[in-house]
Amino acid sequence: MNSAEKAFAISQVLQGPDIKLAMLVSTYENYSGYRMLLQENLDNFSTFELPSLMDSLRDEFEVIKMKLEHNTIALRTGGKISMLTFRNVIFSSIRLSEIEWTESFIEKYLHMVNEDSREIVYNHARGILCYTRKDYEAAIAHLSKVDLSNPYLISDTKTHLAIIFFEQGSTNPVILYWIPSDIF
Repeated sequence: MNSAEKAFAISQVLQGPDIKLAMLVSTYENYSGYRMLLQENLDNFSTFELPSLMDSLRDEFEVIKMKLEHNTIALRTGGKISMLTFRNVIFSSIRLSEIEWTESFIEKYLHMVNEDSREIVYNHARGILCYTRKDYEAAIAHLSKVDLSNPYLISDTKTHLAIIFFEQGSTNPVILYWIPSDIF
């Protein structure tokens, strides 16, 4: 690919997620070229656009790590990581069994979450991480501090608490409060 073709491809990459993906796939026949162009233009993609550009959860996770390393994950949000993005990073990294990385992410990047939701995000993230490690006592301690009026975290919180209670053999009717009502 000559420099004119590369400049054209990059200009197309900046237009929109669907056009970006089509241009990247048609311009680069091999995956390493695609990844190179994506990495060179990482700052031009929002966290919400990345999934449409990725072949797998692992690819998406690697790009998130690059964005963190280059300090561009919150470029379009005034330096703040949204509650939903933080949650998604936690779940993605746990699904990939990146447990130690997840713990490091929580500690290293929590300060980038809006101050008014930082405590809720911390308790949710730590609760999910403790649940994954089967440290149910710590998971309950963290998840019970999550504000259940938060629409982004209520389902995760209630579901994980209910699973913990059932795995521990609890039959206490008080736990019905924690179970999502649409299960019954």
